[in-house]
Amino acid sequence: MKIKSSKNFPHTLLRSVFYGTILFLSSFLFLSTSVRAETLNVTAEFRPSAANPRVDKFENTTPVAGFCLDYQRFCGEGVFSIATNLNVNNRSLIAGSNNNNERVFQKLDANWKTISLTDDETGQSITVQFRLMLIGQRFSRSGGGFVNADFNSAGGNPQGGCGGTIGAGIANSYFRFAWNHSSLPASCYKNVVNMNYTDFKINDISVGYEMKSSSPMNMPNGTFKGSVSYSVGNGQQIDLGAGDYSDNILEIKIEAQIEHELKFEMVGSEKVPMIPPGASGWQDWTSGGATQFRLEGTGSFRTTASAPFSVYLECQHKVLNSCAMQREGDDTLVQVDTTITIPFVMERASGSEITNWPIYVRSIHTPDYVFEPKSYINAFLSTVKFSVNEVESLRMGNYPGSTWRGSATLIFDAEINSP
Repeated sequence: MKIKSSKNFPHTLLRSVFYGTILFLSSFLFLSTSVRAETLNVTAEFRPSAANPRVDKFENTTPVAGFCLDYQRFCGEGVFSIATNLNVNNRSLIAGSNNNNERVFQKLDANWKTISLTDDETGQSITVQFRLMLIGQRFSRSGGGFVNADFNSAGGNPQGGCGGTIGAGIANSYFRFAWNHSSLPASCYKNVVNMNYTDFKINDISVGYEMKSSSPMNMPNGTFKGSVSYSVGNGQQIDLGAGDYSDNILEIKIEAQIEHELKFEMVGSEKVPMIPPGASGWQDWTSGGATQFRLEGTGSFRTTASAPFSVYLECQHKVLNSCAMQREGDDTLVQVDTTITIPFVMERASGSEITNWPIYVRSIHTPDYVFEPKSYINAFLSTVKFSVNEVESLRMGNYPGSTWRGSATLIFDAEINSP
C-alpha cells in the first residue's frame, strides 16, 4: 500500500438660429469631480495548522516597507507596514492650536470590513475580515526651521486612543513615526510646540493591516483575489488633517494564498499480508475444519488534516472499481475490497463517521465522497483494511501453494469544492 498527498470634461454645444441673420452660440461646460486613486497590492497566506487550531489570521507576505522597515524595533513583533505613494502638501502645524488640522493628527477607519475573495481558476469564493490598523508618516518642509523636539514627542505619546511608536528624524529635515489604531474609531492627535508653519509635506505614508477568517476550516485551498477601498482626505476614512492630498482613494488589492495542512504517513510496513481473520489464521483451513474463509489484511497510517479531502484508489490490478490480486503464473484475478477508518472525520453529505468506509478507483461511476474533519486532526492513527470475500477466497483456495499479489495506492485529494 502506498499513500500520495496531493478615466475631458463633457462639453455640450447648443446652437440656436432665429429669423434673420442673428446667430446665438452658447456652450455649457459641465464640471465633474476628478477621482485620483492610489492602488496598493498586498499578498498574504494562510496555513491552517492542526497544531495551532486557534490561529485564524493571515500572514502578510507583502514586502515590508515604510516606517516598520526602518524602525522595526519601534513597531514591535508581528507589526509591519507597507509603503504607499500617498502624500499631502501644504499641511499646517501651529503651536498651541486646538484645531486637529493644525496638530499632528490621524483618523482612521480601522473597523473590521467583510470582503469577498475569489479564486479565478475554480470560481470559488471565501469571506474574510480585513482592517487597517497602522499609519506611518513623515513630516518635512523645504525651508526646515524645526527640530525634533518641536513635535513634542508625538511619535510615542498620541492622545485620543492610539498606540504610538517612537518618533525618529533629523533636525531641520524630517520627523517620522507610526501610530497603531484599535478596531474602535479614534481621532488621535498631538500638539506641537515652537512651530507656525503652513507648508509641511507628509510623505512616506505606510499602512499596516490585519486579515482573518471566522471559519478557517471551511476555506478551500487556492489563490483568492479581491479588493477593498478607503476614501482619503480631510474628513475621510484615512484622514491626516487638512491639506492637498495626492489621491482621494486608496484601493487595496488583495491576493491570498490558502494552503491547508494535509498529511498522511504510513505506520509500519507497506506490505500487508492477507490471512483469515482470528487467532487461528490459516489453521482451521489447512486442518480441514473450515469449508469457507475470507482473507483480510490491515495497514495503519497517521492522518493530519485541517480541511475536507477525498480518497480514491490507484491499483496495479483492477476488477471493476476495486483493486485486485493476481495469481503468479497466469492472469487469474480476485477482487480486493478496500475500506478506511479515520477518527473524528465524517462524510460531508451524510454526516456519517468514517468507519470501514469503502474506497474505490476513481471513475465517473464512483461515488463522490467528501471527508470532512470535525476539527483539526493531528497525527491520528487511522487504518486501511483489505479483504477478499468468501467466494473469491474459496476460489483462491483451489490453487494450493499459489501466491497472489497486488498493490494499492491511496490517493488523498484536497481539491474539494465548497459545499
